[in-house]
Amino acid sequence: MRKTQLKKEIYRELSSKNWGQFPVLFKDQPPKAVLSCLCGIIRRRDLELRHRAARSFGLVIAELARRDLAEAREIMRRLVWSLNEESGGIGWGTSEAMGEAFFSSPVLADEFGKFLISYLDRTHNYLEFTLLRQGVAWGLGRWAQRDPSHLKEKGISTGLCELLTSSDPQLKAAAAWALGWLGDKKAINPLSGLLADSTRVLIWEQDRLEEKSLSSLTQNALDRINS
Repeated sequence: MRKTQLKKEIYRELSSKNWGQFPVLFKDQPPKAVLSCLCGIIRRRDLELRHRAARSFGLVIAELARRDLAEAREIMRRLVWSLNEESGGIGWGTSEAMGEAFFSSPVLADEFGKFLISYLDRTHNYLEFTLLRQGVAWGLGRWAQRDPSHLKEKGISTGLCELLTSSDPQLKAAAAWALGWLGDKKAINPLSGLLADSTRVLIWEQDRLEEKSLSSLTQNALDRINS
């Protein structure tokens, strides 16, 4: 299948109700070509489509890493490069895709996880743009669903807690959601400050986009930490 046609087919499937069947539908296509198409869709502003593409990216690259780790590494390097100022790109969806990749592939997490962590570190590769930090927070939360102890050891709760003071409700929501999965009790007091905030926010979890109040999302995070 030509790349143009493949991209159209991928976009159509990700836009459908049965998008969760994506890995099965495209299993016979070259993984590199599929991932290239997904990277283009990941950078769209549509939040739901972006997350569907990121989820699919994580599944496909994890399978590629099992078959051809060198090829998977090269694709991850390009993904990391897209958040570099010298790349000239914006990097929409990159951190979400990284989080999904690390959730699905411990090998890729071990090799490339340091980059995602560094995007909230003011002494390293801190991202100034709010929407990009929102993606980083969500990506870290997704990774924490698989390996919270490792991320706690890396001290990412400090950077996530700083985001809770942002004026942007979506950024606060992503950080609160991530802290819940991290399970660090140091975040309890900072999170408690959001319990009275009834602002409606969007969060991607359990493979769907949900709208809820910031207060209820925060309460859910606290419940996870205290469980």
